[in-house]
Parts: sequence; C-alpha cells; structure tokens
Amino acid sequence: APIPADALTATWLGVTALLLRDGEHALLVDPFFSRPEGLLPLALNRRIAPDEARIRTWLTRLGVSRLDAVLVSHSHYDHAMDAGLVARLTGARLLGSASTANIGRGAGLPETQLQVIAPGQRYRFGDFELRFIESRHAGATGGAPTGEIGTPLTPPAHYLDYKLGGTYSILVAHPQGRVLLHGSAGMLPGALRGERADVVFLGVALIDDLDTYLADVVDAVGAKRIVPSHWDDFSRPLEAPLRPFPLAV
Repeated sequence: APIPADALTATWLGVTALLLRDGEHALLVDPFFSRPEGLLPLALNRRIAPDEARIRTWLTRLGVSRLDAVLVSHSHYDHAMDAGLVARLTGARLLGSASTANIGRGAGLPETQLQVIAPGQRYRFGDFELRFIESRHAGATGGAPTGEIGTPLTPPAHYLDYKLGGTYSILVAHPQGRVLLHGSAGMLPGALRGERADVVFLGVALIDDLDTYLADVVDAVGAKRIVPSHWDDFSRPLEAPLRPFPLAV
C-alpha cells in the first residue's frame, strides 16, 4: 500500500546509520556513506576522510536536502566521520558528545550548529522528541580507541584518531511511535529500565552475553520489534550488495 506522506518512516543505511522522517522533519543518526574500502588500511591505521561526492550522491538518492539534526551515538569513524560534513551540507544541528563536536568543528561547522548533549535532557525537532541515554561500547577492549577527541579533528585523519567519546542509546519519541536506537552491543545494566519503545534498532556486533543483552535492552523497553544493525561489512561501499562481516570479526 502507498505510504502516507506524513507517515513516520525509517530508512536503514548500513552500520547504525538511520534516517527518520515524518514528511515535515527529518533526523539522520550516525551517517556513514563514505565507508573507506578494504580492511588493510584500517589495520595499518592510514588516513581517511569523508567522501563528499559519495555523501552528496546518497543525500540526493534519499531525497534529502535539509535535515533538522544529525545525531551521533559515539565518535568512532564508522559512526561519526561523515557527521560534520552531512550537517554542513544539510544545515542540520549536530548532536553528540564533546568529541563529536570536535569532529563537527573539523568539518567547518559553526558553533551555532553544534550541540554537546547532556544525558537525559530532552531535545525537540518538530514532533520528534529525543534523549541520549548513557550506555557502553561492546567488546572486550571497551571500544578502542577509547578516550576523547580533545581538539577539532580535521580530515584526513587516521582511523584511530576517531576516539570513542561518550557512548549513548538514543530514544526517539514521536506521536506515531517510539524508537530506540541502540548502536553498540554493550549496555549499562538498568539504564533503560522504565523506558518504553515500540521498535529497537539493535546493534549486533561483538555481543558478549546475548540473553543479558536482550533482557537489558529489548525487554527493558517492552519492544515488540527488533531491527538488527551493525552487522554489515562496512569496508564495502553502501551501493554494493550488503553482506555480513566475516565471522572472525
């Protein structure tokens, strides 16, 4: 059936990138269109930079000329490298940690477009109301490279220059539904207790204890639908057929 023009829709764009829009307002979470190719450059910690041509192509393909906000769950390159440039091209406000703000500054964003978030504070864009809720990165390393990006990060920069910063779940409330964006498969026990969401976009990379993870994230918010994210091999371009990361990864 045709989708009404004012329907709340979600478009997944690989890794944890998600476009939410309702016909009047739009949010883009963790944009990552550039997707530098190959795993060897990552292993060698080479320099990378947002691919402006590829970003513009994808924004056009999605029919996006303006965004209200770009939201960043944490500041690793596969979540945040494109965020500043996307915000600059679309006039969006960039919301995230202090590390994310320094990525925005490195992309040339003015201070008026930067918002260092406070966990639990409510932010409103049209009918979208959202909160960042503290979380933890998945994996035994705790999300290496950890630490903060302390100064404006101007690309090209090394893969490992994109340090973690804070890690957050993002809860988006809209009159048509409530969506939890949980990008990294770690969690703070009890952090989501008492919250509610209809749908969870659930990061599934590097899950440690699956039963505990599902209980503390999905069951905690009472969600009836799960959309897995962060399962695809993001060393391949988004326009190529998506495939999972190798099992060893």
